[in-house]
Amino acid sequence: MAKVLYGRHKVLEKKKERKPLKMDKEIDELVKKIADMLGETQIMPISQIKMLILALGRPIVMELLRETLQIEMKGGMMISNGSRRRTPGGVFFYLARKKHGKTYQAYVEKRLLEIAQEKKEKRLQKAVAKKTEKREMKQTTIEAKK
Repeated sequence: MAKVLYGRHKVLEKKKERKPLKMDKEIDELVKKIADMLGETQIMPISQIKMLILALGRPIVMELLRETLQIEMKGGMMISNGSRRRTPGGVFFYLARKKHGKTYQAYVEKRLLEIAQEKKEKRLQKAVAKKTEKREMKQTTIEAKK
């Protein structure tokens, strides 16, 4: 199970309007564009960008990207102890966590529950299919003996 960077929070009561992204191809292209702009090449940050788009919507993520690029143009952002600058991706995820962490966390938790339910249903279907197959084999064996 992957670590979630955003702490546990209650769902925000006020939801912002989101533009639905229905096509996976469109989402993947946007994710690649944002990852390239932030200099992210590893799988985990790229998957987090995709989750942010799905959770918050395209307009909010694009606004976070604009803010990140503005901060980078002004010299960047230091980490909390001041020892070094954040990477552009680090600034992006910091802004996302500070401004929209509750919404993102609620989405992730909901999605994890859906995935668990899907796995449970698949296991149940497999078990039923196996039981049915076993019953049919037994029936065939009984008929063959007659």
